[in-house]
Amino acid sequence: MSLFHIDAGREWRGGQRQSLLLVRELVRKGFAVHFIVQPKSPLHEKALAENLPVWPLRMRSEFGLIAALRLARRMKTKGCRLAHFHDAHAAATGSLAASWAKVPIRVVARRVDFPLKKNFLSRRKYIRKVDAVIAISEGVKRVLVQGGLDSARVPVVPSGIDFSVYKTDLPRNYLHKECGFEPGDYLVGIVAQLEDHKGHRYLIDAANILKAKTRKVKIVVVGEGSLRMELTKQAQTLNVKDLVYFMGFRDDIPRILASLDLFVLSSHLEGLGSSIMDAMACRLPVVA
Repeated sequence: MSLFHIDAGREWRGGQRQSLLLVRELVRKGFAVHFIVQPKSPLHEKALAENLPVWPLRMRSEFGLIAALRLARRMKTKGCRLAHFHDAHAAATGSLAASWAKVPIRVVARRVDFPLKKNFLSRRKYIRKVDAVIAISEGVKRVLVQGGLDSARVPVVPSGIDFSVYKTDLPRNYLHKECGFEPGDYLVGIVAQLEDHKGHRYLIDAANILKAKTRKVKIVVVGEGSLRMELTKQAQTLNVKDLVYFMGFRDDIPRILASLDLFVLSSHLEGLGSSIMDAMACRLPVVA
């Protein structure tokens, strides 16, 4: 039996980490897995680095016929028995391919708790020719059921994390050395894409309130996104640029977490929030 995992993400986010962890574990257990990803994406590079059975496929748009045809051909050649689509884009391209290749079992993962769009093409990815829609939390399932999906077809399988990276003692002064923090500074951190639903603006507003009490609290913002310039401008306008540190995309999350005194997640919409699990694995107090 051959398993196909398709992830169309071009960036490195929580969803891509989950698909990588899943494929890694399936390979470790001896399953025949084919990992379909965007070429030259961070996920592609990480899969190559781990010597996982990855196959790059350029999925330019949803329902792309050329990509679907190539994927269907590979599914037939490799005897695909189950196709797992890890995002909406992958579901659109992959469901076409799986249909043409007559793949018997097809599932799609849903990681966000945004309401389903009402247009037909968006909804069909979760309704037509899919055996199950895996929700990563009860909150995500609730949104899917409210959007018209049958509750029996929406199992809940929470995301997981790799605890092994937190088993060793990590230096507590890692960020202090990099950013020049003082020994008495209190480091508050968030790890999240710089997008509206993550609520970074509220965190910067909080820094503006705190500055009247103390300037020893430093807020460490890890992640990239479309709001980088807007949030930087907000910090400048509120005169908290010396309190809010934008670190960009980082691969050294365990070391960063080990340097913090407190972890926060300011999201007003969140499918699960696996970064909270990382913080808890690092034994950090969490405000969310």
